[in-house]
Amino acid sequence: MQHAIVVKGRLISPTRIELEEPVSGVGGNVEVFLRTVSARTPEQEEGILDFLRGLQPGTRSKADVDRQIQEERESGGER
Repeated sequence: MQHAIVVKGRLISPTRIELEEPVSGVGGNVEVFLRTVSARTPEQEEGILDFLRGLQPGTRSKADVDRQIQEERESGGER
């Protein structure tokens, strides 16, 4: 059975990789695929609230959302 794990790391030399987190449950021979990623500084990290503020406003009214929630509650979650 094949199993894939994605772990970020850093290429230290042409034959050495330093992983950012430990990998458990894997032993024996492995195959490594490398893909470069851009380095982001903490200042570049976007917080969830910044992300949400950047979204376009929706077209549904509060009343419409409240009505849908009430219908879901009344249905007992059955679909």
